[in-house]
Amino acid sequence: MKMRDGSSDLLNLWNMLSTAGIIPAEAAMAGMLLTSISSNWDATETFDLGLDLQ
Repeated sequence: MKMRDGSSDLLNLWNMLSTAGIIPAEAAMAGMLLTSISSNWDATETFDLGLDLQ
């Protein structure tokens, strides 16, 4: 599988697992989240999920 230039390792891994059938079709849309995260990664200064785990 050829990797796209400029794509993230996480997105490449997701695509490989998806192509191999390891990720079920029902979860395929979750790849959009990875695309969104990787396209904005350069502008990301903090990674705050908004969870208070205390």
